[in-house]
Amino acid sequence: MIAFFVHDSTTGNDMIVLPEMACAVAVNRKILEKFISPSPNFADWSGDACDIVSPGDLGMVAASRDDQGDVDILDQELWRKRMDFHMTRA
Repeated sequence: MIAFFVHDSTTGNDMIVLPEMACAVAVNRKILEKFISPSPNFADWSGDACDIVSPGDLGMVAASRDDQGDVDILDQELWRKRMDFHMTRA
């Protein structure tokens, strides 16, 4: 299952979008750590239901990954900024 890290520049919010489950999970430090962990097992995640056409419809896609793969960073600068933002918060 593939998941996308999406940043909405209008609201300043980040979410992990799981298109196969038609849901999005608000990002905080704990969720980000799970997203970048070696085995995130996205099938066990739950979040807010959303009518997703494409993750890009919800904002800028900074990264993606599947359950067994590495994080694929699509926008280096945005990913770094969002990682810094979440990982420096308690």
